[in-house]
Amino acid sequence: MSRAGNQSPIGPQSEQERVRRDAAYHLLNRATWGFSPDDLAELEQRGYSGWLSWQLEPDLIDDSICDSMLGQYPTLSLSAYEIAQGYFGTGGGPLGTHWGMAQELRSARLTRAVHSKRQLFERVVEFWTDHFNATQDLGSWQRAFRTVADREVFRKHALGNFRELLMANAKSAEMLRYLDNVSNVAGAPNENYSRELLELHTLGVDGGYSENDVRELARCFTGWSIYSATGDTNWGDFRFKHWDHDSGSKLVLGMTIPGGGVEEAEGVIDYLAGHPSTARFLAEKMFRFFLRYEPTTQMIDEGAAAFTASNGEIKELLLVVLDKKWVGHVNPQGDPKLKRPMHLALSLVRSLGDAARLLDPAGLDMTLVSLGHRSYNWPDPDGYPDELEAWGSNILPRWNLAHDICQNTMSGLDTPSWMIGQLLGWPSDDGLADALNQHLFNGYMTRNDLRALRSYISSSGLPSVLLRAEAFAMAACSPSFQFA
Repeated sequence: MSRAGNQSPIGPQSEQERVRRDAAYHLLNRATWGFSPDDLAELEQRGYSGWLSWQLEPDLIDDSICDSMLGQYPTLSLSAYEIAQGYFGTGGGPLGTHWGMAQELRSARLTRAVHSKRQLFERVVEFWTDHFNATQDLGSWQRAFRTVADREVFRKHALGNFRELLMANAKSAEMLRYLDNVSNVAGAPNENYSRELLELHTLGVDGGYSENDVRELARCFTGWSIYSATGDTNWGDFRFKHWDHDSGSKLVLGMTIPGGGVEEAEGVIDYLAGHPSTARFLAEKMFRFFLRYEPTTQMIDEGAAAFTASNGEIKELLLVVLDKKWVGHVNPQGDPKLKRPMHLALSLVRSLGDAARLLDPAGLDMTLVSLGHRSYNWPDPDGYPDELEAWGSNILPRWNLAHDICQNTMSGLDTPSWMIGQLLGWPSDDGLADALNQHLFNGYMTRNDLRALRSYISSSGLPSVLLRAEAFAMAACSPSFQFA
């Protein structure tokens, strides 16, 4: 093959790298909560582009089995007022406690990640939840607002238009209270939300705004609040308090904004949603989330162009990010991207298929506490980090996780050893490593990892049933599984 034939969109590519990469396998590793043979069969039937198109229309996907599982979490569909009436009070309310209500949302997230057929949608919801992070653990109010925001902001707009998502988040009780805009009033502006809107939600820290822009934008948001009496049926709904609004003119990002009312900040939100810096910031962040820690300039350029040309349609940006020309050149060995703890845990559970029954997601949720990646628990507005440095040193707990799951010692998860053997088709000891390579990696386990796994199997001395469970765990501890 000529040198030109060995080029990839992200740089020179050796023959070994080119042969070992597989776009379908890598797409399922990144665009779902974990590769599984069943997902691969679905993708092969629909084709790469067909699978993406199918996943980008989640409302058309029959997810009735998962939906029936979610029936055990009644708080998911309640308004903030209904939650307050049912779950607030000393020792709880007539329906339970606000701690239990918060656990329902976390358990529902894990249930969806494992069982939902809308896998890409669930991953995108995770992306936006981090992008607009607001911790759940600031008391009963915030827990109620988180449940509502999950439904009305992130799940409603995850694959829609970014302007609408940004506006919905700006007016959500969760964000207004978390970043203190409920106390942002004329004469005493609070800059918390205006700062994070510019730095974390739209333009990015290098997006071209100044400290004066932060201050002036905060003035635009004076009076943005919520109905705050829990006895009100509209408790937690957006409320513009005109008497708390600074009606003087403002200068934001070079734009003079005449004194007015709620439309001042609404206009700035609309402007920020379409700003070139926002397009590049979101493109880079989404490429980082799905593909690699350091996206190339070409990746960012193409993603930003699609986002801008479509007037902020999130699906159009995703189609660029997950284009086969990029995904087909993912290289977990040469350009490793470590699975974050939640992705690691859920990808292992999903890989076990019917050999793992998620009886009570609360057990897995508590394990994620020890791994530092519990849902909705990051305290700062920047969301859980997506960096190798943040997770790469916590190796032993990640290995323990794999063994706890495969050895059936994790609370709330049933993984009988004999079912793991059955899942693999009861291969011989000599064929066990190859069976695991095919089942977990579609044949793409690295040579070093496969060699080490074979060596372990041949020297373990374990009984047949236990060996298959332990070998599954060892494969999940390998770099081939730890890195997506």
